[in-house]
Amino acid sequence: MKQNSILIKNIYYMLAYVYCDLNKKQYAHLAVENFEDIEDLLTSILIKGVNYQLKKGLYTDYQEKEELISVVRGKIVLQETLNQLNAGKRQIYCQFDELSYDNIFNKIIKVTMILLLKDKKIKEEYKVVIKKYLRYFAKVGYIDLVNVKWERLKRYYHRNNMSYELLVNICYLIYDRHILSDKQGDNYLWNFIDDINMANLYEKFVLNYYKKHYPELKAKSEVISWNVDGEDEALSFLPRMRTDITLKYANKTLIIDTKFYQYSLTKHSRYKNSHLKHHSDNLYQIFTYVKNKDKLNTGNVKGLLLYAQTVKNGEIRHKYIMAGNEFYVQTLNLNQDFANIKAQLNDIVKLIKDKKAL
Repeated sequence: MKQNSILIKNIYYMLAYVYCDLNKKQYAHLAVENFEDIEDLLTSILIKGVNYQLKKGLYTDYQEKEELISVVRGKIVLQETLNQLNAGKRQIYCQFDELSYDNIFNKIIKVTMILLLKDKKIKEEYKVVIKKYLRYFAKVGYIDLVNVKWERLKRYYHRNNMSYELLVNICYLIYDRHILSDKQGDNYLWNFIDDINMANLYEKFVLNYYKKHYPELKAKSEVISWNVDGEDEALSFLPRMRTDITLKYANKTLIIDTKFYQYSLTKHSRYKNSHLKHHSDNLYQIFTYVKNKDKLNTGNVKGLLLYAQTVKNGEIRHKYIMAGNEFYVQTLNLNQDFANIKAQLNDIVKLIKDKKAL
């Protein structure tokens, strides 16, 4: 069974909102391609990105080396040098920095391309291109992707290697896909999507959508202070409240909490005949955010749980008024044309810009 091509194409659009590089001309034709599966999409992006990077030049940085040489370079390692002299060798053991391609970013890309060559699902035409590109990584070493601290890599991006951010994140998604089950069809696709990094992608996509199209709403993720009195020492034990997305317009605020689950509704595990319910933890969370943000109980702060719509539970569009504030639970259907997704996101803006609520 082929995976849902509409959803796969929309994952591409989501990536484009999160990573500006996908909007550059080297990726332009991907926007009109119909990808059969996740492998097609991710491999295509990686190949185009590597091609661009090779034309631009692989990123180099200074790597520390220790080597026996005939002339002094950098710092002399005294004990090792004495050992060499005592052994009758007229060489100096030096420690020095040298510009090299052999850095963690190039290692990740190289190993990911090798991983794709071993994947039976990858098209032969892609493998031909990958083999050609691997020649340029001959001086790049190997790294075990299991040991990569992916979440820490973002601190090492700067002006000279920013183009690697998209490539490395695509490499992670390819690697992560390989450690998932080999199930096919929709179940497999949702196994892929349920990963926390896809949940993060969904969150960043919605945030960046509003940043781009509605700058007047000042979309951002913000920390909400607890509306409590107490000693400073006691307050330090309270958990931090950071919103996924906060939109502000005039005196109104909308707090959006994005959720990317296979099941947007749940049943109580103890009771076989129980009705489907909203996830209680999610409701408690958005309620806590709204009530602590609306310290004066004005009712001008609203909350929205925005689930990615799945094939399991279908569309949800519920409104509640609790303790003087409006709360919404809705789904965003990612199995439709992207123009309709944009229309749904635009409709949400009415919650704080128009008098008519959804």
